[in-house]
Amino acid sequence: MKEFDVIQVGNVIRKVRKNKNLRLEDLADENISPATVSNIERGVPHVSPDKPLYLLDKLGLTLEQIPQLLECETHKENKLLIRLMAIESSIGYGDSRELLSELDGLGIGDDHKFAPTVYYLKGKCHVADGNWKKAEKALYNESDWPVTTRRKKSTTSKLLHSVS
Repeated sequence: MKEFDVIQVGNVIRKVRKNKNLRLEDLADENISPATVSNIERGVPHVSPDKPLYLLDKLGLTLEQIPQLLECETHKENKLLIRLMAIESSIGYGDSRELLSELDGLGIGDDHKFAPTVYYLKGKCHVADGNWKKAEKALYNESDWPVTTRRKKSTTSKLLHSVS
């Protein structure tokens, strides 16, 4: 049996659960608690190996489907990343309101791995428009994320000082 990255598998499980509009509690039963489901989704390594398999079965998935689901997720993330890079390249050259509308239209929630990037780009759009209060709010949201999920490119203070 092929080994998979527990974090990636957890992300797939979370996405499938959310697509089915299920809560953690909906998957819990006498064999698995909501906390264990959460630990699996977050890729916590101390979960016993039979629990993710049990959870996959409850979601109607097999281990054989994981590579395809991971590849699909990677493809979607790459397309989204390219779109975010294109938006960043357009800041300062186009209508910032359109770019902000496009960022909002992406539907990236706070639990998405690119959420800090979206806040960062919104902050840059507001800076380009000279809307300092909105820029500060967006950039504060970006900087409020753990270092492991934040963009490494810039910090809020660097961006604000570069335009003053």
